[in-house]
Amino acid sequence: MTGQRIVHSARWYDGTPKVSGTSFCFFLGDSNFLSHPVVSGFTSAAALIIGASQLKHLFGFDIPSGSSVLETVYDLTQGISQTHVPTFVVGSGAIAIIVGLKRFRPKWPGALIAVLIGIGCSYLLDFTALGVSTLGDVPGGLPMPAVPEDLSLQARGVAGHGKRRLARDAWQWPHLLRRGRRRQRGLAAPGRR
Repeated sequence: MTGQRIVHSARWYDGTPKVSGTSFCFFLGDSNFLSHPVVSGFTSAAALIIGASQLKHLFGFDIPSGSSVLETVYDLTQGISQTHVPTFVVGSGAIAIIVGLKRFRPKWPGALIAVLIGIGCSYLLDFTALGVSTLGDVPGGLPMPAVPEDLSLQARGVAGHGKRRLARDAWQWPHLLRRGRRRQRGLAAPGRR
């Protein structure tokens, strides 16, 4: 099954026209395409959606994913009595450390310090015994690289071609963005008169 997915995605990638990639680069390079309030509103909405989806981890109980942020907050208020207090204390403490360091020591890496303090507290207080979810044991070393067994030679060739093309296109994108920005400013491309 994995081999078929790789072949399908490689063929799909080979079939996409170069025009779409190029036009996307110029879309990204066009800073006047969307107004600042639109970009700001979109970013704020994305932040609210992501924040609401993470509330279940802060309160320590499963909140059904609603179709909107308001439904998620409503489900949270209905199940607030199920809050796992140790999980809430750990999460709130981490947020307090990050916000406090951002306010009083803005040059310090607040998130990194919160993670290090969390690791230390987890070791000293044994969070798993308190019921706080932790990562658990991390296996040492890296897995050995291997080719999937159900991948045929033909599929390997197609997937290899798609990877080469993807790498080539990824290398060209910054160049296309620069060229698009230069055209916006009315400058000629370097080396061309």
